[in-house]
Amino acid sequence: RTTRYVSPTEAGRRYLERARDIVERLEEADRSVGCLESKMCGRLAVGAPASFGAGVLGNYLIEFKRTYPDLILDVALTDSFVDVIAERLDVVIRMGTINDDRLIVR
Repeated sequence: RTTRYVSPTEAGRRYLERARDIVERLEEADRSVGCLESKMCGRLAVGAPASFGAGVLGNYLIEFKRTYPDLILDVALTDSFVDVIAERLDVVIRMGTINDDRLIVR
């Protein structure tokens, strides 16, 4: 410590790191309990073709997010074929023939 600069000790840096971790866990616990009180919360992973997502899906997702503000939308837009299960996608919009018997198609 000088008159112009304050620096934490090694012990102070470690303490700060652990304190930040504790605060982060408390915030996560608060979010988790808050989710129990609302109807929809958590993460929803959505996959769609890029052109469909940009042109059609975007407006629906905006409205969906307004309706369910506690839901975290994770949207993956790509024209490449992705492994839905490996990518951990909850909902996928695909165009064409589906040849994966692990999926429920509607």
